[in-house]
Amino acid sequence: MKVFEFKDFRLCQAYGVMPLTTDAIVLGTWSKVVGTEILDVGTGTGILSLMLANRHNDVNILAIDNCSHSILFTKKNVNNSPFRNIRVQMRDFFELEEKRFHHIISNPPFFKNSLQSKDTFKNSSKHYSKGLSPETLLEKASELLLQEGVVSLIVQSGREDELIFLAKNRGLQCIRMAYLKHQPSRKAHRVLMEFKLIKAQINFECEEIIIRGESGEYTHQFINLTREFYTIF
Repeated sequence: MKVFEFKDFRLCQAYGVMPLTTDAIVLGTWSKVVGTEILDVGTGTGILSLMLANRHNDVNILAIDNCSHSILFTKKNVNNSPFRNIRVQMRDFFELEEKRFHHIISNPPFFKNSLQSKDTFKNSSKHYSKGLSPETLLEKASELLLQEGVVSLIVQSGREDELIFLAKNRGLQCIRMAYLKHQPSRKAHRVLMEFKLIKAQINFECEEIIIRGESGEYTHQFINLTREFYTIF
């Protein structure tokens, strides 16, 4: 079992649970939380719920996963944290019916047509053929969000136009997007996206987030984004 130390909480992780990634950390810091009722879909170790609870003590977070092993570790991590505004439940996202959420956040499996690893767990957490995916997340989120609610997710670079089109047909407008790059000279490997359930046209924000400079040092942008959590900053 691995233990990751953050400034205000620690995270335990074992094989069989969605591994902790820099992508997830950036999503947890970049997302702009709206309202008080938050749903964390496919919570894994609970990292997104813990980060949002750390940032906002006035919200109620429901962390769900359909994997019993993930739920076991999420409960352990939440119980060991100082936060008491997170509920953890083993539930199927697609069976939820309550239209009551102000914000839905997820780091879903997003590789659709790529070469898979020999590791079957890594395949299930990063690749999809059915079940939770960026497409199905947006479709179901449109049914569960209250008006002007927001959904935040991170996807494989190159899929953003397809998802913006799909979301628009479900009444969701893309309001923010960030291209995540390892270094300035490299192509973006992920795209962070936020959609809002709203009819009126609103402003759209787009930016780049660069993790390291060309010589390997962390950028000031990345440090400022994550300094609330990483103990090295």
